[in-house]
Amino acid sequence: MPFRFSPLVFVILSIACALLSEPKILILDEPTTALDLYFKDDIMHWLKAFQNDGGVVLMTSHDSTEILNADRCLLMSAGQLLELKKDEISIEKIRAVVGINK
Repeated sequence: MPFRFSPLVFVILSIACALLSEPKILILDEPTTALDLYFKDDIMHWLKAFQNDGGVVLMTSHDSTEILNADRCLLMSAGQLLELKKDEISIEKIRAVVGINK
């Protein structure tokens, strides 16, 4: 049976490998998916430290907490890319932009 990393180890190793080359931008596809809250918080703190050192983080997320804590939120709706700045980001605004009425 082939060896498999847990989701947590995979995310940590992936981010660590990416940071070895000292990039200016990290592009991440839902880096905290399948992680428990404790480890999600750790990952987000590491990404914030990267930003505080001048790095840029571009990531996809379905996690409302991550979205609400973002500096900017980019949404695709009807073939258009729309930007919400930090003070404009709310779940209600996102639902309105993408046409979800709840």
